[in-house]
Amino acid sequence: MDQTKTRKKLIEVALPLDAINAASAREKSIRHGHPSTLHLWWARRPLAAARAVLFAQLVDDPSDLPEEFPTEEEQKKERDRLFEIIEELVLWENTTNEIVLEKARAEIRKSWRRTCADNCNHPRAAELFDPEKLPAFHDPFAGGGAIPLEAQRLGLESYASDLNPVAVLINKAMIEIPPKFGELYTLLRKIQPVVGNPLSVVTNRRSSRCANFHCASFRIPCDGQEGNVFVGKYYYVLSTCA
Repeated sequence: MDQTKTRKKLIEVALPLDAINAASAREKSIRHGHPSTLHLWWARRPLAAARAVLFAQLVDDPSDLPEEFPTEEEQKKERDRLFEIIEELVLWENTTNEIVLEKARAEIRKSWRRTCADNCNHPRAAELFDPEKLPAFHDPFAGGGAIPLEAQRLGLESYASDLNPVAVLINKAMIEIPPKFGELYTLLRKIQPVVGNPLSVVTNRRSSRCANFHCASFRIPCDGQEGNVFVGKYYYVLSTCA
């Protein structure tokens, strides 16, 4: 049987645990934008910890790269650099920071290309070790979906499964459906600074009463022309007047 050549990973040597623990503990008080608000799950893993552990499992430790870092001092310097990436990566503010995420993805791709080069003579190298395609990730007991979500965020093709139908629904909502609307999400992020909450007044002529509505609007070009598009998620009657 052919042996796959692997190098020691960062998680096997050391991790910046203080930074990971602090970020994970802070997540408990975060509600807006956190997957925990999607549906309750009793064994939800912190996103920060999941992100850090996945990164450390995929990135080679400098101690197993003697051709690049021959001395312990050089190895420690490189490991400290990787720790700095993790310390940035686990912050909630950087959850959607593409600069920080891309820095982590670049390190993952670098280690994967190294693995592919180490296994270039493997009989199934063309199938299993494509340097341009990261390996897929599968969590067979995905639960609340934190781990497959973070695998996807780090650039891996992510798969999740669970016996509990509630967990399956949570994971479909978190890792299957959103990528299908990636372009729409990008558009919404672009128009978000423009969309405000102006107050408009609509009059009901029959009762001579008026109602105040919160409704956002923005201008969008279409076939060379621009028009107002009104956006409303909920409409609330704030007051009435005679």
